[in-house]
Amino acid sequence: MQSAEFDIKKILFISIEPGEDVLTTVEKIIKEKSVNNATVLSAYGTLDHIHLHWVTTTDFPPVEYYEEKQGPYEVLAIGGVIVDGVPHLHITVSNRNSAYGGHLHKGCRVLYLFEMTIAILEGHSMQRELIAEKGIPRLIIY
Repeated sequence: MQSAEFDIKKILFISIEPGEDVLTTVEKIIKEKSVNNATVLSAYGTLDHIHLHWVTTTDFPPVEYYEEKQGPYEVLAIGGVIVDGVPHLHITVSNRNSAYGGHLHKGCRVLYLFEMTIAILEGHSMQRELIAEKGIPRLIIY
């Protein structure tokens, strides 16, 4: 287990336009703003297409399942971190019949609006490395 205290350097507010891909736009802004380590504080909006994935086994390596669906969907929440400039985001969306959640992939496209706040962190650095014997990633804070 690891833990560390970070300071919030600043809050970044992102507004993504209709038709734009959420992950592609977030990656572009991270690069433009030189965001290295951060955490997502909130996100909300609407999507006309979703692309998510889940792990479906407890074996190593895990079997993953990918799914795409046409909307409309309301974004209920997004959580995640940006580690060493790479976002790892999970999303929960709903329509009038049900809710879905999973790992956010490219292909989640904004319908009407999408807004996100990100806290840019400082005080430590983070990176991901693979645990060789299991082939799974772990977070290193230094």
